[in-house]
Amino acid sequence: MTEYLQNLLAVPHEKDGKVYDRITDPDYIAWLKTFRTAYERGLINVDFLVDSDTQVEEKTNNARYFMMIREWTGMTAVNPMLAAGANPDSNYIAVDGPQNSKGDSAKLFPGNMDGWMVTMISKSTENPERAIRFLTYLASEEGQRDLFLGKEGETWDNVDGKPQLKAEFADMLGSNIEKLEKEYGILDTYWMMRNPVIVNQWRPEKAPVIKQMEDFANAQADIDSGIYKGLDPLGDSEVAVAWSRISQNWEEVLPELITAKDEAAFDKIFESFLSRRDSYGFAQVMEFRQTELDARKAKMAE
Repeated sequence: MTEYLQNLLAVPHEKDGKVYDRITDPDYIAWLKTFRTAYERGLINVDFLVDSDTQVEEKTNNARYFMMIREWTGMTAVNPMLAAGANPDSNYIAVDGPQNSKGDSAKLFPGNMDGWMVTMISKSTENPERAIRFLTYLASEEGQRDLFLGKEGETWDNVDGKPQLKAEFADMLGSNIEKLEKEYGILDTYWMMRNPVIVNQWRPEKAPVIKQMEDFANAQADIDSGIYKGLDPLGDSEVAVAWSRISQNWEEVLPELITAKDEAAFDKIFESFLSRRDSYGFAQVMEFRQTELDARKAKMAE
């Protein structure tokens, strides 16, 4: 209801070189008020604000949601099973979500400039040279093939000089991915060691119910927005503590906004939050974001 919704609405991250306060964007506020109206009319409940990951997964697996705003990658296990079940029409499809008042296309994040996973060898490792050799092998094309496809003759064959996953395992990808990962450990099981640039040459074609969602998301990926990811202060500094308090308070305020009895009550709750946000040190947070963004832009210019 915050970053995802703002990305769907193509809310900018900066205006005229200055970091933009996305939470106060008029289109974003208008959509929060729309959800409030939907709640007032009984069209939605507040389960989505309080359900645990397990509850969300259970409802997803039983096709109990009318609509979700989430990553398509989170649907790769359940969607093929729903499509192959007693009611094939119960699988999910990607559709246009909320849009801003101009009708702009969504701007979805493809990732960030900082990367994500970091693999390290600790200084207490008994044989660091051997660990380095092993990681070097895993990073090579041979290692990536072994990691992704498994053992030749067992899970893949050489067909016309090219490695090809056996049909039974390609089928399992769409019907029983849990078995594929737990019993064979191939394809994306060890995603933290996988290099998509290398392994995608061996990847079997995705099931249509997965490819539809992936293509939909890729068409709206905002590849220029990586520079804005991770601008918020982290750690135990004064500005990081201020941002932590603001973030926590926003998580508490959001359900109050959705369940507000009328628009006047919504406005009062929102204005009260903005006031508290200022008292917590929001100006310093914005200053930190601006400094970080300027530094990133300088690096990009180099």
